[in-house]
Amino acid sequence: MADTESRLKELLNKITNNQEYISGILDNAPHSDDREYMYQYILSHPDITISDIILLSAELGMIRDGELEPLPDNVD
Repeated sequence: MADTESRLKELLNKITNNQEYISGILDNAPHSDDREYMYQYILSHPDITISDIILLSAELGMIRDGELEPLPDNVD
């Protein structure tokens, strides 16, 4: 089984072949737990847009850095 980064990259490559975009997504959320969350989230939301993914990665990175408080689980 591939590591989280590889699986997420592969999934993102199915959405876009823009490598700068993919690098930016990975840079925004460098922690493996956040990448796993993104991977699972993208899989469970087939209508997700590239803009949604950018916002998700930025949010996860900001939460991890302590710049943003996470929302409760029942609020999207």
